[in-house]
Amino acid sequence: MQSWGLWTGTLWSEEHEGTNGIGTCLVDQPPLTIDRDQHFFTRNTILSCTAVPIYDHEAALAGVLDVSSCRTDALANLIAPSRALQPMPAADLLGGDIAHDHLAGGQRAVLQRTLLRAGGNVSAAAKALGVSCATLHRKLKRFELNH
Repeated sequence: MQSWGLWTGTLWSEEHEGTNGIGTCLVDQPPLTIDRDQHFFTRNTILSCTAVPIYDHEAALAGVLDVSSCRTDALANLIAPSRALQPMPAADLLGGDIAHDHLAGGQRAVLQRTLLRAGGNVSAAAKALGVSCATLHRKLKRFELNH
């Protein structure tokens, strides 16, 4: 494995290794497969590499997930399906609703900060938020915030 460059700390930038799954994904950021002879250097043509970009909570590129194989049999096709790879939210893979939880947490934090700035005065907080007092009371109840 080490002779193929498949170990922690290997430099897979396009500048260093030419066309390869990890380097190309880091530069262009599409999910992709670089299959055997599509690699730039002949030493890498033993590999098939499927790479997908990983984004952080602010949609900035955080890294690349790569699955590489040197198998030549039909099992190698498992990492390079014929259908195009499609981005998928982590919440869909993990079974949770991360986006909803993050949004709800953000709303809760805004309500808390606004109430704090208004000294606990719901009317002043509602005015600052541009909502009615009734709306703010409903939101406070929804997020179980005491005022």
